[in-house]
Amino acid sequence: AARAVEEIVWAANPANDTLDSLVEYLIQYVTNQLSTAGIACRIDSSYEWPSLNVTPERRHGVFLAFKESINNVLKHARCLEVQLSIKPEKDWVNVRLADNGRGFDASREAAAGHNGLRNMAERMAMAGGTFHLESRPGGGTVVELRFPM
Repeated sequence: AARAVEEIVWAANPANDTLDSLVEYLIQYVTNQLSTAGIACRIDSSYEWPSLNVTPERRHGVFLAFKESINNVLKHARCLEVQLSIKPEKDWVNVRLADNGRGFDASREAAAGHNGLRNMAERMAMAGGTFHLESRPGGGTVVELRFPM
């Protein structure tokens, strides 16, 4: 309950409508979630992030897609480690989340009508970005979320 309240407060606070605030919150969120679950996390985001404004809609959409990715790791991956990379690429931000878990057949999941993957793609599209997923049974999963700076 405390985490849910924290998310609401963060999402509603206009002081957080900056790129550096969003990156910091994504790192804080993944660190808290994975450490509670006993999953190791390696993070690469040591970049000088400009204090650019991010619209509340974009910030919220990116966070919800990221949160869904983390929830999927916690529920399904059965992994020991997650690697998070947040990097600037020209005018875009690339968020890459890779786990060493059991993986799955993504085409089969989409055909089964599961909403999680579709929801992440829709949230990123509404945020002006893209969603890409790679996974295979026994080979872990990689999620990439890209959005404009």
